[in-house]
Amino acid sequence: MKKLLITLLFSSVFFSSCMKNKLTPEWDTNLLTPIMRGYMNFSNLIEDSIKNIDNDQLIYLVYHDLLYAASIDSLVQIPDTSVDYSAKLSNIDLGTIEFNYKTSLGDIAENDREENGPTGGLYEQIMTAHNTGQPTTIDPISTQSYPDIEIDADNYFQTLTIESATIEVIIDNQLPMPVSDLAFEIRNESNNELILQDTFLIVNPGETESSLNNISNQTIEGLLKGNINIASPGISIPVTIDTSDALTATIRIYDITVSEATAIFPNQDIITMNETAVFS
Repeated sequence: MKKLLITLLFSSVFFSSCMKNKLTPEWDTNLLTPIMRGYMNFSNLIEDSIKNIDNDQLIYLVYHDLLYAASIDSLVQIPDTSVDYSAKLSNIDLGTIEFNYKTSLGDIAENDREENGPTGGLYEQIMTAHNTGQPTTIDPISTQSYPDIEIDADNYFQTLTIESATIEVIIDNQLPMPVSDLAFEIRNESNNELILQDTFLIVNPGETESSLNNISNQTIEGLLKGNINIASPGISIPVTIDTSDALTATIRIYDITVSEATAIFPNQDIITMNETAVFS
């Protein structure tokens, strides 16, 4: 019995010495700290309608507002007004119409071959000198005709009824001999109507001659034909022959006043008006 009592007392002391006080942790501080984090920039703060961001990321604020509005009717009363202006075909500038025709030394030699044969004449003289490169004289050339030369002016017009115009004829002689009694004419292809006729008495080698002709009240077609007659006194001094050397005829038509035309007109102002109207 005594032993049991001692054991109970010992157990009571042991358990009472192992018990701990109940702790409640507390932390009292004066710090203010965020409970969450995020990001904002100007794009979140400014409306898209008033901002503009350039390539350097600079932001411009642009505000639009109507300050004042008025219609012209509230300022001035404009009476009914009409302006009449007519543009005549004669006021239109056709520019310069130009075409060329060449007669080479080879053409002259070939023409002689057709008329006189390939030997013993001008053809043999020219071609031998051309092929050998040896300078030669050129015998006088009687009149040669070059009929029905096709002249195509369709790039400029199909038909052209002219009240008045100037035609300039330019003859450039790059042949080795003078050309004499050069006569030429231009006709319409369809009806053979004569448009122009002119003559040059002499055009020396390396020189250019020209003439001016006025025409009026004529209809020119886009397809024309030319006829040329040439002769030469020849040359007594030996010259080097190149059959590509040529006589060139250039025809220029300008200062054209047109009454009727089917044509390609250069770009231009048809009507130009600069007038001041005064309203009371």
